[in-house]
Amino acid sequence: MELDQAIELLKKAVKNNATNDENHIDLTVVPTEERPKYQEALMVSQIAIRHGKITKEDFNRRVHLE
Repeated sequence: MELDQAIELLKKAVKNNATNDENHIDLTVVPTEERPKYQEALMVSQIAIRHGKITKEDFNRRVHLE
């Protein structure tokens, strides 16, 4: 899975936390049979951040966490 594909997929799992009005990635909104795909997307994203291909801030912006 490519980073852009991972980001597009993870956008579908973003949920607003009503307590403090912040967005976060919530895999409980994803059907159980699709969770491994979303977990792979998270791993691809974290590896890209760790290797400097994308900053955490840019990832958060692109996934709509900010």
